[in-house]
Amino acid sequence: MIAIAAGNYTYVATLAGNPTGKTAITVTRSPDGSVSIAEDSSGTYQGMAGSAKATLSLGRDDATPQRVAALMLGEPAPARSA
Repeated sequence: MIAIAAGNYTYVATLAGNPTGKTAITVTRSPDGSVSIAEDSSGTYQGMAGSAKATLSLGRDDATPQRVAALMLGEPAPARSA
């Protein structure tokens, strides 16, 4: 059985000390021992906002991906007033 601790994890990306993005990851374990990892991230870099959501289902014994789903979006960030 693979050893990934179930729970919620949050990561923040920074550039020169300024926050540029955030990722939230949720790890769940099914009764059969398989693992699901869901990721929801967003951020802005050089005026471009982006976000992504992904779900990865891993096999019980060897972490072989059983299913992968992803959605990624990008668009110019809203203009900031000075």
